[in-house]
Amino acid sequence: MLHRATEADLPAIRAFLAPRVATSMFLSGNLRDYGLGTGLGAGLAAEHPKSVTLWYSHAAGEIVNVFGYVKAGFFVFEAPAFSSDLASHLRRALSGRRLRGLNGAASQVEAVVAALELPVAGAALDEVEPHYSVKLADLRLPGGDSQLRSAVLADLALLGAWRMASEVESLGLTDTPENPRPWPRKPAGIADRGSRADP
Repeated sequence: MLHRATEADLPAIRAFLAPRVATSMFLSGNLRDYGLGTGLGAGLAAEHPKSVTLWYSHAAGEIVNVFGYVKAGFFVFEAPAFSSDLASHLRRALSGRRLRGLNGAASQVEAVVAALELPVAGAALDEVEPHYSVKLADLRLPGGDSQLRSAVLADLALLGAWRMASEVESLGLTDTPENPRPWPRKPAGIADRGSRADP
């Protein structure tokens, strides 16, 4: 069974997502940066296009799956315990919502697509991407004088432009004035002090 998430559920949802950040970065990031969407009537128009409406399922009192619908039309999820008995609940939750794409761990996406019988044959992008996880021991820096360092506030405009360019190129989104410049609030991991090193 699926439960519609409220603000009271967010601490438990965040605790579930935190150790799974490599496969739930879009779900976690949109929730952190744009908030929980209500998905209700006229109020929806006032929410940010990247706000997320959430549902979750649990077993033995613990969250085992989290599903999110981003107002812009993306279905994102972290569903390691997904089973086809959730399909009818998900169909009801997503009914009437425009679906532009979905994102999750490859095996989970395959299971959800099959259970919901989603037509993906004509998808603009249907690829398995490695997500954003690398063991530091496996990290290889490019040759030359480049340096690896933490991002700082002075980098936000550049990082925002890169992120938007990636979404335009890979997802077919449109860069519009309502896209925040750079973000509605400082992303986690960005240092408050410091300046960008010259390239």
